[in-house]
Amino acid sequence: VRGERLDRPTPAVARFQEGLELLDWELEPEGEGQTRVRLRWRATQPLSTDYTVFVHLLRKNEVVGQDDGAPGGGLYPTSWWRPGDEIVDEHVVMGSYDPRQDQIAVGWYEWSSMRHLRIVWREQGELELDRLTLP
Repeated sequence: VRGERLDRPTPAVARFQEGLELLDWELEPEGEGQTRVRLRWRATQPLSTDYTVFVHLLRKNEVVGQDDGAPGGGLYPTSWWRPGDEIVDEHVVMGSYDPRQDQIAVGWYEWSSMRHLRIVWREQGELELDRLTLP
C-alpha cells in the first residue's frame, strides 16, 4: 500500500496496574561489569502518579545488581504520559549479565509509599506479584 501508514499497536509482553505495558527490551554489555537494559513502555491510560522503575539483575534468585529511577532519566515522568505514548527507558545495572545463570526482573513502584504495581496480564509464563522476570 503506497503512501499509507497502518497503525497497528505493538503487542505488549506484560501489563502492570495503571495501564503500564512493557512492549520489549534489550540487554547489552556496558563497560566493565555493567549491563545496559533498554525497556520500551506504553501508557494505556492517563496517569496521575509519577512511578519509579526498578531493574534487578538476579543470580540464583538473589539481587546482585540493580538500578531504580524515574523512566527516561526523569525527563518525562509518568504523570505526563498520555494513552498511546511509547517511552524508551534505559538503565545501567552493576553486574555482567550471564544468560546461562542470570535473569533480569523489572517493575514499578510509587516512591513516596513504596507501593509496587502488580502485573495484571502477561503474554508468557505465570503472573508474579510485582515484578516481571524477563525470559
